Amino acid sequence: MSTTKNHHFVPKGYLRQFGIGTKNDLYLWKIDLSKPNLRPQKSSIGKDLCSEKDFYRINPQESFIAYSIGNDPNIVEDKGFPYENDLPKILKKLTEKGVYSQTLSWKDTKIFIFALISIKYRNPFTRGAYETGIHVVESNRSSAYELIDEIMAKVSPQETQLFNHANELYKKFEYDMNNPHELLKTLHSGAFQMGDDRGSLMDKFKNLGNHLLNAKWEIIRTNSNHQFIISDNPGIFLSKHNIWSLVFENFENHGIDRFFFPLSPLNGLLIHLGKKDNNLYEGADKIIPVLWAPHRVREYNICHCSHANKLLIGSSEKALIEAATEGKSDWINITTMFENDKKRLNS
Repeated sequence: MSTTKNHHFVPKGYLRQFGIGTKNDLYLWKIDLSKPNLRPQKSSIGKDLCSEKDFYRINPQESFIAYSIGNDPNIVEDKGFPYENDLPKILKKLTEKGVYSQTLSWKDTKIFIFALISIKYRNPFTRGAYETGIHVVESNRSSAYELIDEIMAKVSPQETQLFNHANELYKKFEYDMNNPHELLKTLHSGAFQMGDDRGSLMDKFKNLGNHLLNAKWEIIRTNSNHQFIISDNPGIFLSKHNIWSLVFENFENHGIDRFFFPLSPLNGLLIHLGKKDNNLYEGADKIIPVLWAPHRVREYNICHCSHANKLLIGSSEKALIEAATEGKSDWINITTMFENDKKRLNS
């Protein structure tokens, strides 16, 4: 059983892409947007940055939902994010210097897509969305009790072992009903561990993954004077005039046409959700052209302010200050940039 207490909701292997220094001495600059002072602070890439104590820990001893995930309280932290071992290698490949296009194997592309969705989903920003649904749990408490009581009535007391087990599960069910905040935390933490029979949620994960896979990708490359930053909730979905932290479907209805994810201070991945990758087929390598476009960095840096939990993070103090100053109060007009992108893609 893991003894890890600080659970990272942004993988350390990803944060290291933005680190300054070497090996264990890597550090970053961060700005806390919840404070009036926008002065960057130096922060090591250690146990505290983008982590919370026991964030993914579950309670299978008392909770029925947690028990259905597994007996180990740290199963999510220990086994829920297997892509983290492959992520540094994939990021290194995507940020390789001196090339006009990058190539990812079919396997690595699928791993990376799962990582992108997971990084968005496992974040406290999404946890917050879950917590707004506490009224749903409370309003359905009576009907849930009726259902479980109906099931319990079918268990014969003469079948001692089965009857005792059913009573234990009933106590766990009652615990969930009486602790709705913990229930929602468990549902968020264990979403990827609950199997394919979860229905619509797992279907949404798969559908989004297929959408990202089949869309046209490109890497935006910049220089050291115009560096990309990230937040403690990296990655954004964009339309002409708005941004979202995580969207699973109905992109056309929202006008969402892009997903952007910073890869390093000098590289960012732009996925064009409305453009199909015509060179992709089952088992094929993903060919990703590289575009030199330092003028695009400002837009994506400012956008990351809108869905940060509270931190902006990067290698450049200058880039952090510029993004925080503009992004905290203003929305950049991206219509012109969008139209230029559209013309280039259609050419």
